Amino acid sequence: ITNHDIATANAAAFGAGCFVVGTQALLFGMAPDYYAPVIRGAGVGWAVAMGRAGSFFGPLLPGMVGQGKVLFLLLPVIAVAGVAALLLAARSPQE
Repeated sequence: ITNHDIATANAAAFGAGCFVVGTQALLFGMAPDYYAPVIRGAGVGWAVAMGRAGSFFGPLLPGMVGQGKVLFLLLPVIAVAGVAALLLAARSPQE
């Protein structure tokens, strides 16, 4: 956003928030299918904990490294998360 358009910034923030919350809800809904019944509670608990930790620590990154470097540092993280999501989607859930 180079022209300091507040409407565009608000729309981008709204969209990002929707995707983050939606992704976490999707993760919480899918997680029980990937854990055996004996450890399902712990597995889903860890999924919730990691989602909450990411929501907390994620916004700290731009403040720590500077605004211009954030995207460069996040590219490997995004790539690893994408590969992990593909591997999970390809794996069949526990029955």
